[in-house]
Amino acid sequence: MLKTAMILSSGQGGVTHPTATFLPQALTPLGGQPALLRLLQQLADAGVEEVVLTLREMGDKLEQAIDMAQMAGYFPELNIFYSYEPEPLGTGGSVKKALDMLNGRPFFVVDAEAVWNEQETPLLKGLAENFDSVEMDALLATVPTESTRRFHPLGDFITHTGGQLELAWNKNQAPQVYAGVMVTTRQLWESIPSRAFPLEVAWQNAADKKRLFGHMYHGHWAEIDTPKGLALAQAIAAHQGEKGTMNA
Repeated sequence: MLKTAMILSSGQGGVTHPTATFLPQALTPLGGQPALLRLLQQLADAGVEEVVLTLREMGDKLEQAIDMAQMAGYFPELNIFYSYEPEPLGTGGSVKKALDMLNGRPFFVVDAEAVWNEQETPLLKGLAENFDSVEMDALLATVPTESTRRFHPLGDFITHTGGQLELAWNKNQAPQVYAGVMVTTRQLWESIPSRAFPLEVAWQNAADKKRLFGHMYHGHWAEIDTPKGLALAQAIAAHQGEKGTMNA
């Protein structure tokens, strides 16, 4: 199992907590606990030992929430480090900036807004077991576009024989959506100049070399960046029924 993960949480989005406190989107309550802390527990349960968290606006709130959770005894096996971004770098630029905080082995990259049920249908385990660094620069979790139409109507990829991915130009007809989790190698990112750029730049580089692959996830999945996606994410978290709660 992979031991290292990076969580992309440096977006500007926020939500209004029922107590009227404005929170980073990563602290959206799901099933009685903030989304980010739920994600960290899933990574710890999957065998991850080191996590790098990208931070920008309201990053202090994320740090405080994590510190309080660990002091309360949650995910003690995790060593968590922070990559601060004084200016927007985009999703790809965030990965590039934090590379030096990682070891040289393949690692997870996880969007803090992605929600799934790891206990019922493992996603992290499936990615780790199917990643082959000899043939792949990145293995992306994907879900069928038809299953996300209510909250994520556009697709991202076309899948070819053997699981190779092609970035879709016509997203209305793309059958696969990126599920916010991937395994990748340091080498893919080292050749890209340090600047602001999206994940798609790295994905296209890998696809051009036929080293971009997809792994279909068949469990329930959602993103918390839209009202409909949040409603589904809350249902997933409620169904999972994890032990304990960590309130924001």
